[in-house]
Amino acid sequence: MLVACANVANLSLSKATTRRPEMAIRTALGAGRARLFRQLCIESMLLASLGGLLGLLLAVWGLEIVRQVLPQDTVPRLEKVRIDGHALAFTAMILSITAILGGLVPALRASQVNLNLDLQAGKRNLSGVAGTRRVGRWSPATR
Repeated sequence: MLVACANVANLSLSKATTRRPEMAIRTALGAGRARLFRQLCIESMLLASLGGLLGLLLAVWGLEIVRQVLPQDTVPRLEKVRIDGHALAFTAMILSITAILGGLVPALRASQVNLNLDLQAGKRNLSGVAGTRRVGRWSPATR
């Protein structure tokens, strides 16, 4: 689980790096650092919650598949194995902790916006040299 959380945190960090021009635009339009931080933390919690629900569904289905595939004598007391409230509470606690820690660093890094550099980076990504030539070639003044 720790390896999976580290991988998700790494992906979140790289995604936050590519979203820097978006965060710069949001800041230029008046969003504060706390608002950007809150948005990215909510996105991280939503991602972790969806992953936790998917993991729960896989656990329930996997338990049923194991019960059907394995003979009764292979695993002792297999019929008594179940997912109870304690297991769900522990999973929810671990999920919350990893979501907060996994989303904290990317959110802190993305909320630290350098408007000048990030807006220029976004400008380079949106319009290149070919885009300006294309507009100039089809303008009514050249006809």
